[in-house]
Amino acid sequence: MLTAVYLRIARQHLNSMKNNPKDMFISTVHESQHIRDALVCIVFSAFAVEYAITELIWTRIALQTPAKYRRLMIGPLLKNMRSTNDRIEFLRDATKMSDTLLSDIKRLFDYRNEIAHCRPDFYEGLVQVLNSHEEGKTEIVAENREILRFPGATFAYVYVAEWCYKTAKKAVRALREEVNAPEWRPQGDTAS
Repeated sequence: MLTAVYLRIARQHLNSMKNNPKDMFISTVHESQHIRDALVCIVFSAFAVEYAITELIWTRIALQTPAKYRRLMIGPLLKNMRSTNDRIEFLRDATKMSDTLLSDIKRLFDYRNEIAHCRPDFYEGLVQVLNSHEEGKTEIVAENREILRFPGATFAYVYVAEWCYKTAKKAVRALREEVNAPEWRPQGDTAS
């Protein structure tokens, strides 16, 4: 399943980011590997959850709904599942997932959407740069640079990447439990 692949990619980039001793900054010359790894981690964490949600929805329709009702569900479901909010509301109505986890999933999707839909602007001026020294000290210095600022690609994502990955793992586990919930087991009439 792609969910596991997406989570593996997210984890690899999270580990790369956490184990990278280099300075964090973003400019037109040197993009920060930390930020690139954080962005990939966040986006693929969200991909994993979105894929798992889609699996749950279609499993409920194709395998866990009596055949005579399937066609009645498909049209409205396709029409009403276009946005993240629609999917979250479906989960709220059709699962036992906690409101806290659903809010976290929404927040994860918000991070992904900020990244996917950002528009850069050019900036020339002082930029804060984190410099790491061999002694383990880190200091913030201001340097004059030409940079592209990405509203959706900031240092803040370095700090939330791990939360996004952990949230994705929790969400995928909960979605798998929902797919296998006893009350949704096929009753024998799903094939007819």
